[in-house]
Amino acid sequence: MSFRKKGVVISGRGSRNAVAGTVPGDPRGVPGASMSAQPDIFNHGGVKPSTMTSHPTISTGCPDLDKLLGHSGLPLGSLLMVEESGTTDFASIITRSFASQGVVHDRSGYGTKLVVVGAGDHWGAELPGVYKDKKSAAKEKIEQEASRVTVGNLAEPRDERTNMKIAWRYARNAPADNQSSIKTENTKPDYSVVFDYTTRLSPPPSKEEAEYIPPGSFASIISRVDAIASQAYAKGQVVRFIIPGLLHPLIYTPDMCHPSVVIPFLHGLRSLCRKYPNTMAALVTVSLELFPRTSAFTRWAELETDGLLHLDPFDEIAEASDDKSKPSQGLVHIYKLPVLSEKGVMVTKRGEYAFRTGRRTFEIREFGIPVEDKDDNKDEKSAIDF
Repeated sequence: MSFRKKGVVISGRGSRNAVAGTVPGDPRGVPGASMSAQPDIFNHGGVKPSTMTSHPTISTGCPDLDKLLGHSGLPLGSLLMVEESGTTDFASIITRSFASQGVVHDRSGYGTKLVVVGAGDHWGAELPGVYKDKKSAAKEKIEQEASRVTVGNLAEPRDERTNMKIAWRYARNAPADNQSSIKTENTKPDYSVVFDYTTRLSPPPSKEEAEYIPPGSFASIISRVDAIASQAYAKGQVVRFIIPGLLHPLIYTPDMCHPSVVIPFLHGLRSLCRKYPNTMAALVTVSLELFPRTSAFTRWAELETDGLLHLDPFDEIAEASDDKSKPSQGLVHIYKLPVLSEKGVMVTKRGEYAFRTGRRTFEIREFGIPVEDKDDNKDEKSAIDF
């Protein structure tokens, strides 16, 4: 009895010729499948394939949060919700880092549109600036002074001026082989940058870089975001959609806080993310002090998200037992992760991660109760000595 390989068309009368290069079951070989008119999104300097699913992914501006999401970033076409207990506002660090990362990408020549709901120009003026160490800051200052047109500068060639003004430790150029190897190792160095939370992004985002939508009606917000995403889709750009403090009483009217109004809005927002899977990603923050997880609104809202994180700050920050270690400021609970939870992967983790904020980092690390054994060591030594 003879066997034939799968995928090989049996020759015979009336049989159709197989299309070259197609594989059975591959959607690219399905007859009538139309190719997308959008440019290749992976040519964007701020987009990388996911390390787990190969989905196009953007950075949140927090490297530890990128790792926690499991994709080295937030996959495009996803809606991430960050809940926070208590009266603190640690979630604002995540939203501002997410926004500032998009502005940096746009200024680097990678088309990125920032859309913020419920905030104005004052919110954009508080975005963190890019971190610069002392060496790079001094080098930038020297280059700015060298670029000024003066009588003395015009008398010397530009290359000689630069080499004379830059200190000897900055003038050492790496060999060509090393520079080429660095470029091959990191083809997208601007994918994620380090921010300094003690400084501000200068200049603030312009109207072309960021659009602030007032919370008028949720229907108008959806229609406006749809128009922005459609234009960005045609240009191969990325849209970063942010809602800081959803349903905050100082921003939203009481009639907008009804579940029958908010839940359809979140459903429509998630539908836009599905409509533009290679263009748009959304980040929403909610205060559990106003809407506890036991409320019906929060439960329904969590169902409309692709990723769900919970920041649970400590009531009191304990002092560090070691001078080198720094105390954590709260716990990070994971309830859903983008793409993975939708595929049925169990990723619920409570009390396994902790966070702390610093000058240039929003650190997320594994949480463990420290064990103090200094007294035990002293007792052992005293028992041994006679």
